Amino acid sequence: MNYRQWRELVEIVGIISIVIGLLVVAMEVRQSNKIGKAQIEQQIASGYDIIHVARATNADFARLFAKLLQPEKHLITATDLSQLQGLVWHAGNIGWSAQVAYDAGLLDRQSLALHARKIALLIETWPLSGVEFVSMYESNPSYHGAEVFASIDALSAEGNAAEQAAGE
Repeated sequence: MNYRQWRELVEIVGIISIVIGLLVVAMEVRQSNKIGKAQIEQQIASGYDIIHVARATNADFARLFAKLLQPEKHLITATDLSQLQGLVWHAGNIGWSAQVAYDAGLLDRQSLALHARKIALLIETWPLSGVEFVSMYESNPSYHGAEVFASIDALSAEGNAAEQAAGE
């Protein structure tokens, strides 16, 4: 082999090495993104787990859930309402975390929809929570229009429409 052939061979090997190196970097970035997305999901889920563990291990907190599920059958105290407000804000923060993660590309649409359904389910199963969710939502302009809060947005719009109808 002459000098020119060696040089061409070295150039080809160099190009192949660069391509292989770029493929390895791309695979590592993809793996890092998967790990990051999994960590985000776990952190968001841990927010709900805190509520479940407290319910399972704290009798007073567990009694609150009975009241939230059927408020017409229980005396609802100021303390109960304060705890409900705390739960609503906690759930709202979890929802907002999911929205922010989705907006940053760290959560897929299916996961965001799951978190939106969880909030809608809380409103449905905790009859007293609707007013508190609307209060939380309306006091945070950055929440307005967030997909995860669509059920709260609809509830807020219903309340505003009812107020306008009553005022006419």
